[in-house]
Parts: sequence; C-alpha cells; structure tokens
Amino acid sequence: MRPAFTSRPLTPLSHWQQLPNGDWLQQQVAASLDEWWPKLFGYHLLKLGSLAAELPSSASPITHQISLDPQAGGVRAQLDALPFRQASIDVCVASFTLEFRQDPHRLLREIDRVIISGGHLLLLGFDGFSPLLLGQLLPQQRQRPPWNGRLFSSMRVEDWLGVLGYSVISKQWLTQHSFLGSPERFGAIRHCFEQWLPNFGSVYLIVARKMDSPLTPIRQKWRLPRPLVLNPIADLAGYQEGKVQRKDKSG
Repeated sequence: MRPAFTSRPLTPLSHWQQLPNGDWLQQQVAASLDEWWPKLFGYHLLKLGSLAAELPSSASPITHQISLDPQAGGVRAQLDALPFRQASIDVCVASFTLEFRQDPHRLLREIDRVIISGGHLLLLGFDGFSPLLLGQLLPQQRQRPPWNGRLFSSMRVEDWLGVLGYSVISKQWLTQHSFLGSPERFGAIRHCFEQWLPNFGSVYLIVARKMDSPLTPIRQKWRLPRPLVLNPIADLAGYQEGKVQRKDKSG
C-alpha cells in the first residue's frame, strides 16, 4: 500500500469543468446532498474547496454558511490551515480534496479540529478501486483530472476517519461511470455495474459523525507501601517467636 503522503506537487481542482463530464457530475453530487441537507442541523456550515463552494445548499436549515477557497470564495485560506476556532463548525462538506493534497492526513486532522463533537463531515471523493482504473491504464489520461490526483479507496478513507473517532453513518456511490466518455456512451455497462456491483462505484459520498468520548479521570487510590520482604521464612519465624513471647508475658 502506497503511503498517504507524497512529495509530488498536486494542483487542486478549481472548477467542475476541469473534470470529464463535470457539469453532469456536479448535478449528481448536488442531488445526493439535497437528501442530506434537511437532516443536518447546527449554526455553522463550512464548504471546503472550490468545488464545494459551487454546490447549492439552500435546502440546509443552517443559515450561516461559509465557503473557503485558497483562490476565491467568502474566505481565502489554505485548506490545511483553517482560520477557525477549535470545535466551531457543525457541518463540513469537502468535495474531491483528499485526492489533490500532498498530506491528506493533515487535511483530515485540520477538519477534525474545527468540527464540534457530534458534528458531521460530508466527504466526496473518487474511489481508486472502481471503473476509474480504466483511465489509469491509458497514458494520455494520467495527466488529466481526476487521474492526475491520488485516488484512494473509500475503505481506506473510512479507516482514516475511524482513527480520528468518526462513525460512518452512510456511504453511497453516486456513479459507476469510468469518465472516459459521456455518461450515455457506456450506459449499458454502467447499468450492469450498478445492478451487479453496486459497491464498485467511481464517486463516493461518506457521511460521518464525530463521536468524541470524553474520558473521566479516575482518582488514584492511595495505598501504603508494603514492606519489602527479603527472606519471608525468617521473617515469619521471627513473627511467630515474638507472638509466643508476648503470650508468655501475658500469662
């Protein structure tokens, strides 16, 4: 298994049109999120990255919504150095960010820092174990998004979230499309994947909840130190002799 960190420079996506069938994919993602917005509550909603900033979220009951983008958006900052206080965000949505970060662990830790206990993370990504593998076999596609990014499997991302203390409450695949042509070009093959291999999807949506369990410190019970016994047989004999002497004196 390749390490999560890489020294190779990566360029994050700045708009949906950089992706093959980007407008179509944006519609699929927006439709899936529309099912979740009414279920998530709080005071502050954070959209992380350029693609997330372009997703509609009017169905969310959270009125204060923040779009963070290194180049544009309401707040301009680096994704792995969020300018927010610890435990200040109720819901965070990140769209295709882990694939284009040199250190995805650092990004997840920073997201975890700002999410409150009981808050939710909606994570969208490309699954490396999917029909997208077909594009990685073609040299001319490896320099294009999403194949020029780092395609981690959704199971591996779940493991990372588990280490941070998150409970995955939902994982769904939005499409089984290989992105090598229009969605209608290989429609029959895509429908076969959806029917027979529903967990072999190209794009995943993970909804996870931060499950912090505060530890209650247990007070140490003070105990008197026990004397060190070097020769237990001799000590026992001396104890018995002293007991006999005290008995004779009392008699």
